[in-house]
Order: sequence, then C-alpha cells, then structure tokens
Amino acid sequence: MNITICNFKGGVGKSLIAHQLITSFDFSGVEIDPYGNLADRLPERVSKIDLSEKNLGQFENTIFDFGGFNDVKIEQAIKQSNLVIIPFNATIETLQSTVDTINVVKEFDRPILFVANMIQKPEDIEEVSVIIQDVLGFECEIFMIPVSAAYQTAINQNVSVLELANAGGLKSFAYKKAAANIIDLKQSIDNYK
Repeated sequence: MNITICNFKGGVGKSLIAHQLITSFDFSGVEIDPYGNLADRLPERVSKIDLSEKNLGQFENTIFDFGGFNDVKIEQAIKQSNLVIIPFNATIETLQSTVDTINVVKEFDRPILFVANMIQKPEDIEEVSVIIQDVLGFECEIFMIPVSAAYQTAINQNVSVLELANAGGLKSFAYKKAAANIIDLKQSIDNYK
C-alpha cells in the first residue's frame, strides 16, 4: 500500500505522521521536501528525492512525504497511492492552504483521509470539518491526533511511539495513549486497502 501525505501548509504534522507510520509499521519512505530531515533520521528506510527531479519512480509499500508546497511529483505519487492523507491544523486561520491542497488532490479520485493534528478537544474541528466537507462536496473521515509530547519525544529519539510505550517507565501512560492513537490511525488506513 502506498500513501501520499501532503498539505501545502507547513507545520501540520506531515513528517510526524510519516515518521510514525514508517517506524511503527512495515513502510518505506520517500521524502520530497528540501527542508525535511526524515531521510537523515531514517536513512535505511527513507530516500530523498531532489526537487529538480522530474520523475518520482515506482514504489511499493511506501509513504510519500511532501513538503509544504505543490510539487510536480505530487501527481505521480498520488497516481500510485491507495490513499492520500491530508494532515491539518484545526484553525480557520490556517485552512486556506488545506483548501488549496484539497482542490488539487480531489481531482485524482483517490480516497482521502484527513488527520486533524494536535487536537486539544474534539469540538475544535467542528467548524473546520464543515468547511473541508463543503470544499470536497461530500462527507469525509477525519481522524484526530490529540496533543501529546510523546510524538515529539519519539521523533527526537528517532523511534516509534509504540517502542516508547513498550519500554515502560514513568511516562509509559502518555506513550501508551499516543501508541494506541497511532495503532488506530493504521486501522483507519487499512480500511482503504
């Protein structure tokens, strides 16, 4: 299964989601982001594609992690993906780039999973979800990732949050909640196979 993760807005959690899917499950990665460090963190599992490259190539069981811009290779990635994940921040102020992303992605007739990142309370996404579904023209699934320092700790330590949860210790409760959320995300993804 190939997955494209994109949003033309930076800082919405694209690389966080890619990192956790790659380190937690059996995915490889392709990074198309000159400012990203996913390939540096996971050099055995992630290759970096330079922006000057015009052809993406063919991949299997891969996460395509795009930077916060519309790249010519996004069409190539989406066409070989089973699912597009669009992470977003649940604020009206940051929504325009997400709307721009939706308008590009919806033309490819691929399933889209929206991931509301760093949510404090579920009602935070209500207004934003109405706008997203209005732009799409139909109802869609929105998966929520709650605010948790566990994800940043996992990235800083360059491991899966599942690994941190299994290690135990004083913070294991926070890690276990974050790990359960990543497992739930993977189950949502598997529904698109």
